[in-house]
Amino acid sequence: MPSDTHPWIDADTLEAVEAALAHAELAKDSEASGLLSLALRAGGEANAGRTSQARLALAPVLEGSTEPAALFLCFQLWFRTAVAPGTQAPERTQGLRVAERAVRRRIALATASAGSRDLGRAHTNLALVLHSMGPEHHAEAERHYRRAIECDEAIAYEPGLARDLGNLGNFCEETGRGDEAEALYLRALALARAHGLRKLAAGQLANLGDVAHSRGTGSPAAGYWREAAEVFRELGHSGVVSELQRKLTELEA
Repeated sequence: MPSDTHPWIDADTLEAVEAALAHAELAKDSEASGLLSLALRAGGEANAGRTSQARLALAPVLEGSTEPAALFLCFQLWFRTAVAPGTQAPERTQGLRVAERAVRRRIALATASAGSRDLGRAHTNLALVLHSMGPEHHAEAERHYRRAIECDEAIAYEPGLARDLGNLGNFCEETGRGDEAEALYLRALALARAHGLRKLAAGQLANLGDVAHSRGTGSPAAGYWREAAEVFRELGHSGVVSELQRKLTELEA
């Protein structure tokens, strides 16, 4: 699925940190409140383009917080900046290692919390990190992609399951298993539509267009890409729309 590089931290992640901060303040937990306030400010710094300052500010959050939303914010910043185009190899390696540390902490916390919805997402995030580390880590990455699906199926959390299926589909497509990827994308699309997850559904449409294009079937690819572009346009994701429009223009040419 195509994606915008910015903002580095999603709005719903910032909202989750704000909600956790309000809860910590209500409980008069000054240590948790301090770390969550720091995470919130760092998220703002990151989205303002000051990623180096944000990473410095998040160091104590990464080491001391037990709040999943704050650790997910850490993951987003280190992972996304690590895999961004133009990142040099040493910075990429270091960023992925820090992202891995944040995710493994989340897995440990979520495992200890029965029915946690963060467990599946954390396994997916770890799979993304391992996937990005190179082919030598792909077998372990696939195990975590599949573990994420198991976790969300076990608690019947279908929005998370839709996300997990799409991510495993991306992995299968990249590793040359187009038929398996297509089946996963179709399952993810059905679940995303059932729960009104328009951005996730549009991503699966874009993915299905890529699979169709790789098979040389231009007409289905164009249909998927046009439908995806329309949804992304309505949601304000101009970078994704531009990428899809480029693909359509090349296909028509």
